[in-house]
Amino acid sequence: MKSLFFACFLILGSASYAQSFDNYLFLEKKDIIEQFNDLSKKNTKYSVSIKDSSGVLTVMITGFETISCSFKFNEDSICEESQFKYSCGDCSQKHFNEFLNDKYYKWKRSKNGEYFSKYNRFQVMRLENTKKENCTTIVFYTTNWTKEYYKSQIEQ
Repeated sequence: MKSLFFACFLILGSASYAQSFDNYLFLEKKDIIEQFNDLSKKNTKYSVSIKDSSGVLTVMITGFETISCSFKFNEDSICEESQFKYSCGDCSQKHFNEFLNDKYYKWKRSKNGEYFSKYNRFQVMRLENTKKENCTTIVFYTTNWTKEYYKSQIEQ
C-alpha cells in the first residue's frame, strides 16, 4: 500500500494534471527538479538524488522500491523524453497499468506495439524489458504526427 501511495504521489502532476499520471513531457527542467525536491521533503521514507547534466537529468528514488528516472531536454530546456526504470517486474507492471489506464492520455496500442496518447497529446509510450537485470523501463517521448499517420498506426 505504501508503494502505491508513493507511486501515485510521485507521478501525479501539477494541478492542471490533477487526475493524470504525469510523465513530465513538455515540462521545463527546473519544474521537474522542483517536483522531485518537493517529493523528497514530503516523503522522508524515500531517498531522492538528482544529478543534472547539460542534456540529461537523472533522478534516483530509493525506498520500498527503486526507480531510476532520466529526462532528456531540447535546447529550450523542455522535456522531450522521460524514462522510468523499475527494479522489479511486478512494480513496473503496476506502474505501466497506472499509466495505461490514465484517462487524460487515453493510450492506444499502435501496430508496432508502442502506445500512442490521444492525438492532440503527441506522446508515445514504449516498454523496454531487460532480462539480464530483470527490470522494465517505461519510455515516453514526444512526436509530431499527422492525423493520417496517427489513424493508420492505431490498432482497431
